[in-house]
Amino acid sequence: HDEVGTLAQTFNQMAQDLEISTKAKIEQERLKQELEVAAKIQKQILPKELPKIAGLDLAADLIPATEIGGDCYDFIAIEDDAYLFYIGDVTGHGIPAGIVASIANAILYSFSNLFGIKDMLVNANRVLKRKTAQNMFMTMLMLRYQSGKLDYVSAGHPFMLHYRAGEKKVLEEPGGGIAMAMVPDNSKLLKESSVTFEQGDCVVLYSDGIPEAASPTGEFYGMQRLKDSLVVHGGKQTAQEICDGVLADVKAYMQNATQLDDITIIVIRRTQQQS
Repeated sequence: HDEVGTLAQTFNQMAQDLEISTKAKIEQERLKQELEVAAKIQKQILPKELPKIAGLDLAADLIPATEIGGDCYDFIAIEDDAYLFYIGDVTGHGIPAGIVASIANAILYSFSNLFGIKDMLVNANRVLKRKTAQNMFMTMLMLRYQSGKLDYVSAGHPFMLHYRAGEKKVLEEPGGGIAMAMVPDNSKLLKESSVTFEQGDCVVLYSDGIPEAASPTGEFYGMQRLKDSLVVHGGKQTAQEICDGVLADVKAYMQNATQLDDITIIVIRRTQQQS
């Protein structure tokens, strides 16, 4: 109980605290490395390059809010002149959402040559409902392009935007449907529709991370700003210019505010009429 004893106790406590701190730091570093690996794997699932499709010009970007994102997209060739495009958004973000997004990517790729777009989403829903947690849902918008015709099905995803070059205005294409994994059978809740896709037109698919991007004061970017941005940039010559222009507007609006959700955008521009 003298000063030497007190000093010894202090050093012992410091040693214990240092050991705990070191273990915590090692564990933190391990988790960081595992997240980096998982992020690389998820990035590899996304298209490494966009397909070259006669009559179309494509651009896409995905900006995750954290290391692992819950958004996904893909471009899949199913026949010589037929392609599937889709964008998906799992509730929330982070590791759980990233796992579900990766599962959905694999399911849809395996179904791509077996079913039409509506049947693909019906069968994907059946699998996701059985194999994911009850509170994990996924919205999706899937398109099929062939010989100048563009068909689509929405599973609860935000409206697709359509820039009409001839009128220089933006339309919201009807969507609807229900997010996947919410009900066992969504077949009666999905509807296949078509878009009249003229030369110079473009359609924009996006996740709700764009309209829900917040400013430093907490106000959402919103659908009207997104449509106004597409009016400004929709007439540009390439899909990449349109994509970059819209994202630049969103980032300028956010300024230094924290990104709260994954941001994904796909731009499909019609360059010429089908011969």
